[in-house]
Amino acid sequence: MAVLTDRPAVAAPARPRRDRGARALASSFVGYAVLVFFGLVFLYPFVIQIGNSLKTEPDAAANPLSPIPDPVSLAGFERIFEGTNFSLWLGNSLLVTVLVTLGRVFFDSLAGYALGAALLATIPVAVLFVIFQRYFVRDANDGADKG
Repeated sequence: MAVLTDRPAVAAPARPRRDRGARALASSFVGYAVLVFFGLVFLYPFVIQIGNSLKTEPDAAANPLSPIPDPVSLAGFERIFEGTNFSLWLGNSLLVTVLVTLGRVFFDSLAGYALGAALLATIPVAVLFVIFQRYFVRDANDGADKG
C-alpha cells in the first residue's frame, strides 16, 4: 500500500534576461530596413499600374512613372467595358484556367500514382539488399578472421 504525500512546490529559478546589446539591435534594424526597402521596390510596379489606370491618356503618356494621377479619371475603364467584348475575354480566360487546372490535377495524379507504385515496388528489393548485406558482411568478416 502506498502513502500519498504532498510535495512542496518549488519555483524554478528565474533566468536572467540577456541584454541584446546595441550592436544586435542595430543589426536587426538594418535587416528590417533592407526588407522594407526591397518590399517597396517589388510593390512599386503594381502601384504604378494602378495609378496609370486612373490617369487620362495624355497624363499617362507624359508621366508614366508617377503613381499619383493628377486628374483622377475612369475613362480607361469605361473604354474597356463599353468598347470591347469584355465578356468574351473573361469567358476565354475562365475556360483556359479551368481546363489547365483540371489537366494539371489529372496528370499530376497519374505521376503521383506512378511514383508511389515505383516506391512500393522497390521496398522489398531494398529489404533484400539489407538482409544480403548483413549476411555477406558477416561471412566476409568470418573469412578474414580465419586467415
